[in-house]
Amino acid sequence: MTKRLDFIASLINKDDKVIDIGTDHGYLLILLYNKGIKCMGTDIHQKALDSALNNLKEYHLDKEIPLVLTDGLNNIKVDDYNTLVIAGMGYNTIKHILTKTDKLNSINKIIVQSNNDYDKLRLLFNKLEYKIDKEYIIMDKKHLYHIISYLKGKEVLTKEEILFGKYNKEYQKYYQQDLEKLKEILKNIPDSHQKIILDIKEKINVLEKYIL
Repeated sequence: MTKRLDFIASLINKDDKVIDIGTDHGYLLILLYNKGIKCMGTDIHQKALDSALNNLKEYHLDKEIPLVLTDGLNNIKVDDYNTLVIAGMGYNTIKHILTKTDKLNSINKIIVQSNNDYDKLRLLFNKLEYKIDKEYIIMDKKHLYHIISYLKGKEVLTKEEILFGKYNKEYQKYYQQDLEKLKEILKNIPDSHQKIILDIKEKINVLEKYIL
């Protein structure tokens, strides 16, 4: 198990019924089941599901937790569940999974850990009418992970919140790291790429306001 998966599991409540999309090795399913939470896992890759099945067998849970080979929410009876976990994927894959909006009617909570494009992710969920419950930044094996918990509902996000999430003073050092990265990127962009330069400068201005 990893700190990242332990943390995601900690965000799940007893009354949540979870579909873990892209379950990979199935470790999150084992954590959730041991907390008494109804769950199932899906993956688009047979090899990943085989790995998950082997791990479930090790814990004698292969008869208790369903695994489905499918793309996202295809061929899933979603009405039996109210929570999605989508972790360890890129923005484009997450967007593809959520394009079948008719599958989201019963889904009240979505926990997402994207590998990139957090600003686009926030805009996507805002359009889907899910509001940010909480955002977290955790360190696991020298890697930073952004984890966002969404609840069904509308909200208006500021430009700053779209770019960097809702401000949390606990994450000052991470804002500082992002700022230094952006400044380094800016140094290496040719003057001919003015639009990119302006976009990065805008992000730098926002982050400088976040850092006290």
